[in-house]
Amino acid sequence: DGAKGAGSSGVAEQVEVARRLVRDIVASPDLLPLDFIATSGMLEKVEEGARQKGDKSVSAVAKGALSLARFLVESDVRAMAAWVSDSKNAAVLAEIGITGESCVEKVRLVAIAELGAQASRNSAARGEVTYAQIAESLDVP
Repeated sequence: DGAKGAGSSGVAEQVEVARRLVRDIVASPDLLPLDFIATSGMLEKVEEGARQKGDKSVSAVAKGALSLARFLVESDVRAMAAWVSDSKNAAVLAEIGITGESCVEKVRLVAIAELGAQASRNSAARGEVTYAQIAESLDVP
């Protein structure tokens, strides 16, 4: 029993670290997609560890944090907006300590940064980004 308790404590600690990491990344305007490369691997390990131990609440938080990290990495405003508007994800957002609005704002920031980066790499675009590209990326009607 002691070993099982120690393992559960380790998973709980990992989930707390993952929760704080996602919360801090969403809240900070200075942290962009490259910061998520390591995060996603960590969250998947936490989720797998929780699943092996049978802790569904830990697994749900880790899975939610992983979803948020993926939307941010992929700069997918529509997917993020749909995910945060789904009532079953409200508990994950509350558990992490962030709002759906802050998540959508962050993914929009990431999306616009990614557009600029793509334009600067594309010699044909000459560093220019069209309104249509911005509107599509930010999900502006």
